Amino acid sequence: MEVKGGELMRLGCVAALFVSVVAAQQNDVREFILKNGAKLLFVERPTPTVAVQIWFRTGSMDDAPDQRGAAHLIEHLLFNGTPYIGSRDWQKEKGLLAKMDAATAAYDAEAKKAHPNVVRLARLRARVEELRKRFTGLTVPRDFHDALHYIGAVAINGSTSYDWTAYYCRIPAAHLKHWALAESQRFADPTFRSFWEERQIVLEEMRQRVFDSGWGRLNAELRSLAFSNHPYGHPVIGYERDVRFADIKRLREQFRRFYCGANMVVVVVGGIKAEDARRICDAYLGCIRAGKRRGESWVTEPQQEAERRAVIRGMWAPRLAVAFHRPSVHHPDFPATELLGQILAGGYTSRLHKRLVEKESLAAYVSWSNRDSRYPDLLVLRAMAAEGAPLAKIEAAIWDEIERIKREGVCEDELKRAAKRLRFRALKEMCDNAGLARRLGFYEVVGGSWRLGFDLLRCFKKVTLQKIEEVARKYLRRSNATVVCMEKR
Repeated sequence: MEVKGGELMRLGCVAALFVSVVAAQQNDVREFILKNGAKLLFVERPTPTVAVQIWFRTGSMDDAPDQRGAAHLIEHLLFNGTPYIGSRDWQKEKGLLAKMDAATAAYDAEAKKAHPNVVRLARLRARVEELRKRFTGLTVPRDFHDALHYIGAVAINGSTSYDWTAYYCRIPAAHLKHWALAESQRFADPTFRSFWEERQIVLEEMRQRVFDSGWGRLNAELRSLAFSNHPYGHPVIGYERDVRFADIKRLREQFRRFYCGANMVVVVVGGIKAEDARRICDAYLGCIRAGKRRGESWVTEPQQEAERRAVIRGMWAPRLAVAFHRPSVHHPDFPATELLGQILAGGYTSRLHKRLVEKESLAAYVSWSNRDSRYPDLLVLRAMAAEGAPLAKIEAAIWDEIERIKREGVCEDELKRAAKRLRFRALKEMCDNAGLARRLGFYEVVGGSWRLGFDLLRCFKKVTLQKIEEVARKYLRRSNATVVCMEKR
């Protein structure tokens, strides 16, 4: 077969990427400790760009009970610049920020009252708006983004979850120094400017992701019902009242406590030499305050003794979710729970898709999730009802398939296919520089070591048919289940 030059080049690139993935699996990952205690993970690849990511061991787990959503709000604020990025006159802006913080606090104090004074509230709001206008011409909106764009950065973003917060982008390899300089300023001395505006932005995001989303509402209800004590039961984005009246002083305290070298993992993957990456990151990111490493949370979730159920109503198509408590990513049973989710609801060959979608036409689609988490979490099976299909029949079919696995087990082909799908998904992710960086940073922060991400791939091949049955009987019990149904109004 004749292969043209372009096709040959593409095949060569794909082969090279897979070789680099295998090399990474064989521990071709370099580790360095920066002078402030932060860890640098590095993989060299023959690409002109590098994926750069900074992970912190903090997330919504660390939010105070009366300030849920703080970690996510901090992530937003950290894109708003520093005294050197985003300000035309820092000394003047600094004084104005202090006045704005005081005006915001005064407005919040009045607005939170059961019966606020309407006249006083209007006067306080007018003061806030007057101060907001005075920032015009004094600050440069999106200057931090523009500074990164100027050096060729793309895919600039951040994410917050329960156990971690991450900031990432892709840059030309030649500009690693400029990226490290900008990031060192961001995490060493952020201004938290535009606090009033960011609260409104997060509230709008909350409306879109939770209140105006069928799955968003259902998932929030599911977690709230499944967890009676653990922070995993609260939404990462927080609650409307907590975000609306978030206290900037407490946000700064939370930032200072957790955003430090001891909680930081830097990941660089791409076309640069290891020693150059180490030297640059140590010179700039190593200057961030060392601080203290985040300790483990001793908050535990009591064992569930009986099935929990809820029915909610909305304008969306009927759907349901069935969740089961299962162990953390460190537990030896975790790989089997991943395979169970894949066998039951992972794609067109899964049991629930074949039965609910293809055979009985009860569901439009099915899915599953089993978040890799630092603490015990949930294996969730989801189904959206086909038009006119009763949710009770869908739920009955889900339980029937679960009981069939407990009774008859799964066949060898099913188990092998599920393991291959999970491994392929991970390998496909790691073919991309950003995907490999994400996997390294995630497991270093959540699992305690980046090696766990590769160990899990090997564990999938070791799970036996007997282990699948054992784990199904152990965790997929009615007394361990939380069921939430959404019916149409």
